[in-house]
Amino acid sequence: MEDLERVTECLEKIYLMQILEPVCDDGNDKRGLLLDHMPMHDEIARRLLRFASPLGVEPWCRDMNMLYSTKWANNELVQKALHIREGTKIEWARCNATLKGRDYTYDVNSTLDYHRKFINKNCRALILSGDHDMAAPHTVTEKWITSLNLQTRSKWRPWFVEGQIAGYTTTYSHSEHELTYATVKGAGHTPAEYKPLQCLPMIQRWLDHSPL
Repeated sequence: MEDLERVTECLEKIYLMQILEPVCDDGNDKRGLLLDHMPMHDEIARRLLRFASPLGVEPWCRDMNMLYSTKWANNELVQKALHIREGTKIEWARCNATLKGRDYTYDVNSTLDYHRKFINKNCRALILSGDHDMAAPHTVTEKWITSLNLQTRSKWRPWFVEGQIAGYTTTYSHSEHELTYATVKGAGHTPAEYKPLQCLPMIQRWLDHSPL
């Protein structure tokens, strides 16, 4: 217990989504400009806004993207462009916690059995993992892949974009199923958000059935 408490203490101020980026400053008591427009159940967004300063005053914080996405998705012009059904009164919310226990009848404690059934089908899958993500570390992803008992098709190797190493990759197979696993160097929890210039050619190559 003492060791676990020590680990928790050491990681308390680390930004888990990308360990090299700063944690948002929670010592600022100014209110953000978006607070009145946030869904009441989006506690994470409201917590961020309580600590937000007006735009341009404080250093940019990546978590603010969550707030802007909510504003964007609830904009009338955006919804019209996305062909949202007119008359819809439901407000869009990121990670809508109100659905829990209301529209779902049971919880899934583990998805591994579903994944094992899935690999018996004729399909391809691409799994990404930012190597600076501590919320869902790449080591956890690799352990999950190992649990599927797939056959390794290609050796662990770097993949490149514009002559630079963009990450590392390997492929697995089971019958007609193929799984490509790739890490994205320097990326956080959502690799394409952190490294779009690297992720775009990776996706294009995979869709083209080409090596990463």
